[in-house]
Amino acid sequence: MKQLTVGEREVRIQLWDIAGQERYGHIARVYYKNSFGAMLVYDVSRPATFETVARWKEEIDNRILLPNGKPIPVVLLGNKCDLDTADIDTAQLDRYCLEKGFCGWFDTSAKLNLNIDKAARFLVERILEHGELFDGEGQMAETAKSFTPGKIDVKQKGGASDCC
Repeated sequence: MKQLTVGEREVRIQLWDIAGQERYGHIARVYYKNSFGAMLVYDVSRPATFETVARWKEEIDNRILLPNGKPIPVVLLGNKCDLDTADIDTAQLDRYCLEKGFCGWFDTSAKLNLNIDKAARFLVERILEHGELFDGEGQMAETAKSFTPGKIDVKQKGGASDCC
């Protein structure tokens, strides 16, 4: 659990770490339930971890939509940016995020607590842009409380687009 102040709002978020392990893939939908945003983390010192990010993003996009039919916001985090071996190509990450539908990316260091709060705040701001999910007091609206994530056939829901 983490509490943030975003603008004038106090926001409580619950974070689940499913460790990117393929063996947990079959139980991941339990973690996805009622999710309104996600952070995907890769290790900048281990390029193979970056290769799995696209697969996890696709999994999220295929399993979860917001009640309004749009994909949940997903932020990409490159962890361990404090290491000397960290080589980050910002232009490449910008293109990658645009191509794959991430709402943004951050270099982070869990060890130094670098950009963790900034990334969480950014994600919460993207979630709050979907104001229809919340009532006037910032609580989850009744329609959002009762929704079950899953791929929605948006054409049946009134023709709304499912892209961000």
